[in-house]
Amino acid sequence: MRTGQSYTYKVQAYAGTVTSAVSAVVVINTPLNAPSDLVAVPNSPTIVTLTWTDNDPNAAGYLIFRGTNGVTFTQIAKVTGAGVATYVDKTAISGSTYSYEVRAVTGTITSEPAAAASVTLALLTPATLTATAASPTSVKLVWSVSETLATGYNILRSSNGASFTKIATVTGKTTATYTDTVSSATTYTYEVQGL
Repeated sequence: MRTGQSYTYKVQAYAGTVTSAVSAVVVINTPLNAPSDLVAVPNSPTIVTLTWTDNDPNAAGYLIFRGTNGVTFTQIAKVTGAGVATYVDKTAISGSTYSYEVRAVTGTITSEPAAAASVTLALLTPATLTATAASPTSVKLVWSVSETLATGYNILRSSNGASFTKIATVTGKTTATYTDTVSSATTYTYEVQGL
């Protein structure tokens, strides 16, 4: 029997040349082989690439499911084509943790899911950071809030432009400014990191 195929059966009793009426029809769907080796890789804070092993030549495509608690999954896509084994999720939200499942499909017949793969996405980098010397010993930093899930920001400073040290943490989703106390006549480079 082929995987992913519907078979229809009827049964009829007989004794010699005498036969009974035909039974009701029974339809059996043979399941597809489940995909395996599902991997989720974050390509950016909002893009995840899924890859898996296609284990059934009779699969017409794959159903992609996503969840945030590892228990409940919602279908987000269907990819079609024999042997297809990759999907790029471009609807992910930065700072989120997702679990993915993939099922083979042909017509209305599906497989069991591949073992779930999980990924945690980074937060978006704060945008348009500016540093202004407010006085000889203070620098005011201002940046654009680009991340709705951020709970605060780390402020990092470097005096050589290469090695950065965290000097402060500011809290609050909408906080977008920090004033640093510095040594006069010194050049500093700053980075801001969402939390």
